[in-house]
Amino acid sequence: MVSTCTLSTSKQSHLIYKGNVMNTLRKVLLFDECPYWEGKLRSMIDGKMAIVLITPLTIGRQLGSIDISQFDAVVVDASFPYATRIISKIRADFVGPIIVNFSDGFVHRELTEASCSYYCVGNELPGVLMGLLGFSV
Repeated sequence: MVSTCTLSTSKQSHLIYKGNVMNTLRKVLLFDECPYWEGKLRSMIDGKMAIVLITPLTIGRQLGSIDISQFDAVVVDASFPYATRIISKIRADFVGPIIVNFSDGFVHRELTEASCSYYCVGNELPGVLMGLLGFSV
């Protein structure tokens, strides 16, 4: 049986207790044009991560209200509009990993220069993300 509780701290944490093991639920901010990767990640991570999806249609409304320090990782799809600007802006306030996901395998130089930490191609994303956040792949 898995029970969930929320702690009152300066940085809200959701904890999952499994037997004697306590795991922190990791939070991932995902910038993607469609919910494909959100659904794919949710089906593969088995409740180990909370995913917040930002699309081009919701970015103006969501980005200003999000506290980036609450996230453990950020994933940006390389085809997301203004990906370079988004990565640069996030990097100014975020010390965690920023992963750029490419569907065609072509790494855009400007995205790597915009301070992304890692990049991966297509279906590598769940494994890369889980590895970076300390989960067995």
